[in-house]
Amino acid sequence: AIDEINAAAGTVALVDNGDGTYDFTDASGTTTTIADTSISTLVDNADGTYTYTDETGATQIIDTNASANPYDNTTSGLVATNVQDAIDEINEAAGTVALVDNGDGTYDFTDASGTTTTIADTSVSTLVDNGNGTYGYTDETGITTVIDTNGFNIANTVAGNTIATVTDAAGTATDINETVTTFADAMDGLITYTDENGDPQTVAKSDITDNGNGTYTFTNNDGSDVVINTNGIVVADINDGKVIATITEADGTVSNIEETITSISDDNTATSVKTIATYTDEEGNDQVIEETVTDVTDLNTAAVTNTIATYNAEDATAFTIAETVTTISDETDGNVSFTNEAGATITVAKADITDNADGTYTFTNNDGSDVIIDTNGVAITDVIAGNLIATVTNADGTAVEINETITDVTDLNTAAVTNTIATYNAEDATAFTIAETVTTISDETDGNVTFT
Repeated sequence: AIDEINAAAGTVALVDNGDGTYDFTDASGTTTTIADTSISTLVDNADGTYTYTDETGATQIIDTNASANPYDNTTSGLVATNVQDAIDEINEAAGTVALVDNGDGTYDFTDASGTTTTIADTSVSTLVDNGNGTYGYTDETGITTVIDTNGFNIANTVAGNTIATVTDAAGTATDINETVTTFADAMDGLITYTDENGDPQTVAKSDITDNGNGTYTFTNNDGSDVVINTNGIVVADINDGKVIATITEADGTVSNIEETITSISDDNTATSVKTIATYTDEEGNDQVIEETVTDVTDLNTAAVTNTIATYNAEDATAFTIAETVTTISDETDGNVSFTNEAGATITVAKADITDNADGTYTFTNNDGSDVIIDTNGVAITDVIAGNLIATVTNADGTAVEINETITDVTDLNTAAVTNTIATYNAEDATAFTIAETVTTISDETDGNVTFT
């Protein structure tokens, strides 16, 4: 008990990490890292106490002496309420405690009250790590019990695609496989799917049948049939003329296509004509086709003209065709002047666009109407108050901040003895300590082991 109390008190320590931080370990074994020493100070008073002055100037005394550490005497029955008094009390009470080797395999133990007890069984139980996830525990009577920490048994029953590997406490690795399904085209109009149980399922592809009469039957996936009829042409011969084609339908029906025999009458009574063709009708009769010889008169009296074509009449007479030359000029005042074929001048205003200096632009159309072009196309609403991660500036200069949510960590571990296993830094740089509960195992010296 003295050693246990002394050991508990001996864990109080303050270590300079050499990087501006200190690790403080209290009597319970809990270590706290003091990171911010930029303004605060910690002074060793050389008497087991330390004076800590924080950033505000407030001082606190950290007392590492055994007399300053509280002691819970609920179960021990001691009167002392601090570690130093408990040590002194136990030391005083243990003054008459003795253990004498009788030289015959027995020991006489005298407790603080003077009562002597002879200990005849001095055998010691053992616990051996077998190195395979099991432990051999031999008790005082020599009986060995195997403690197996390999709490699960995995049997891989299929050979397929490896999706995971499980390693047990003994270091044995077992692959976890999934069954591989297959999908095969039998090339006979069927598709075979084999599931994870190895059961095949056959699915028929779509099917179409030629009925031999110009129709085809198509079978849908649900088994219903659709008839496709290619006999879609209805031929009716409505005149009696010269056969020019024969149509044979899908069902073998033959129909003649006949053309009408045409005729031409020469109705041209002009004085000046020219024969341009001879037409032979369907029956072989020739008919002369004559065209009238045309005449062209130049009506353009403009002083400046541009020849655009020469027309050759049917009798080879040549006529020149000229167009009036139009002009367009930039007046350099925002206007353009156009002079048409009749000599009339038309002034047209160019397009105009104005920067309104607020992310919008005004464009004036040719008809004088205005169109507003707004480049402020992004609408951003910051819905949370948190840690600033970005700023968006619109075309009009308006800036909108983008914040992220600050997470919070709550330590729910209320155990008296804990061990810091991680430090979580939130988005705003707030540090949260994450601690695990410290477990203990102790030999009760009565054949039992207590695990907390």
